[in-house]
Amino acid sequence: MVISFCVFSQGSVTTCESVLERRYSSYPAFVDIGVKQDGLVHISNMMTKYVKSPLEVVQVGDIIDVKVLSVDLERERIALSMKIEH
Repeated sequence: MVISFCVFSQGSVTTCESVLERRYSSYPAFVDIGVKQDGLVHISNMMTKYVKSPLEVVQVGDIIDVKVLSVDLERERIALSMKIEH
């Protein structure tokens, strides 16, 4: 089931599945958050410490919690962070 981008708001937290692709391994990780396009977690938003590669933090198929940083409805993009305060 594909849901609308409109259900996401800045600061909300959701659980999703990592769909990281090897060709992107030095930059972002992409995650399936249930919308048409995968959400993006930039490498700088994976951990508070330095991360050389997304593969150090997340593997394909991992279930992770992400926080919505921004929603761009016009470009249909969602920026996410794995840095969540519990």
